Amino acid sequence: MADYTRGEVSGRVRGRVKTLCLDMAALERFEALQSQEAFSAIEEMRGDDAGFATLRRLVWSAMAKHHPDATLAEAQAFIAKHADKIRAMLQRALPEPETDEDVAESAPGKPAGATG
Repeated sequence: MADYTRGEVSGRVRGRVKTLCLDMAALERFEALQSQEAFSAIEEMRGDDAGFATLRRLVWSAMAKHHPDATLAEAQAFIAKHADKIRAMLQRALPEPETDEDVAESAPGKPAGATG
């Protein structure tokens, strides 16, 4: 069972449920495979600047906690079937930082639509 509060997601691939966990061990594993800092690679993915090989390595690394025998082919199959869940995993595990505009909108003040 996936723990969504920890950036985990699950999906069925080839008849079996696979759970991805984007924890520190997965990020470290990914950096070793990618020869790039995980956070910069994830930022590239968010901006659609990363290639498919980068995404596949990240998914494969995230599979390792629950499925140490997972293959790159299984990671590829998960991506093909569950791209939405991968986006959710990234957002839960590594939320995008708030911008100055986000902070201003959430600051206390006048209710929306108030005048004067």
